[in-house]
Amino acid sequence: MKTLDIAVIGCGQAGRGHVKSCQRNPNVGGVAGAEVIPQNAEITRQECGIEVLEDYRALLTRPEIDAVIIAASNRMHPPMALDALRAGKHVLCEKPMALNEPDAREMVRVAREQQRILHVGFELRNSVLPLRVADILKSGEIGTSVSFQVIHYRGAFCPQWKGKRTDGGSMFLMETCHVIDLFRFWSGDEVESVVSIGAPKVVPYYEFHDTDFSTFIFRSGLVGHVVTCHTRSGNPEVWTDEVGYSEPYGHQYEYTVTGTEGALRFLPLKGILYVLQHSQNDNGYFSGKLKRAEDFSHLRLHTLIHDTATEVNNFIDAIREGRDTNITPEDALNTHLVCYAGQESQDSGERVRIQC
Repeated sequence: MKTLDIAVIGCGQAGRGHVKSCQRNPNVGGVAGAEVIPQNAEITRQECGIEVLEDYRALLTRPEIDAVIIAASNRMHPPMALDALRAGKHVLCEKPMALNEPDAREMVRVAREQQRILHVGFELRNSVLPLRVADILKSGEIGTSVSFQVIHYRGAFCPQWKGKRTDGGSMFLMETCHVIDLFRFWSGDEVESVVSIGAPKVVPYYEFHDTDFSTFIFRSGLVGHVVTCHTRSGNPEVWTDEVGYSEPYGHQYEYTVTGTEGALRFLPLKGILYVLQHSQNDNGYFSGKLKRAEDFSHLRLHTLIHDTATEVNNFIDAIREGRDTNITPEDALNTHLVCYAGQESQDSGERVRIQC
């Protein structure tokens, strides 16, 4: 098969990362970009040495373009993806796929109608630590999973557009979606209902809560709980490198999986995974005994938890092999349905059930 030509729509920081991933892939022949912000367009030309147009539609008319990667602002994902699919292009769309359910369902429908790949960017499924957790859970080492817990403290999103519900969406669609997707991936189960409460807002430009407490009840009885907080960490202007993500700046990120025979705890910012075994001591007390620690600290943070380069490579492989990626559009839709239900729960104050 010939090499592929890829168009990247949206050439901000994330988009430029995708451009560079494509350029490193030997199965990609050419890359072009589209960007409406002149400064971002010029940075991309200088950094990546590619053509960058203002209007993405001009790229879609080019027959040599095989696939499109969409990294524009969230509200633009549905129209851009639909235009690309109808132009016969395969699509990798950054999450969220859409800010509402009808648009998300339409994207899935058109992808199937056009017989084109639609991959949504849940790159944690392609990253080292989540994949290692999946392997351990599949092995049965900690028994059957009964609960997932995640705590994530970080700084606020940028004020330009991510804080607006009409542009960014919500905490669910921009951040908690990754955790929900991992819960579904690890368990092989679907969320039956969700309850979410938002704390009083501190970030002045957010049009949604900046701190969420959300509980997800699965069909099997498994329970997941997530605390997401955007008020306790520095932002990029105080970072010099990945050290800026560390706890001295207030950034904290921790996962726990509890099973019937043991538990897992992993700290992405430290690159450490702990495996514990349930036990009872001589006095009858139930406790978790450390079985081993697995050290991944030699790897970069994005390789550990946000490996977008591997995601792009997998997308390209799927095109060449004529198959879906590891995340079908229907699979991605089900994660989004949980996100929409979570936001509805916050808005209504009620537990919301999900129809997948």
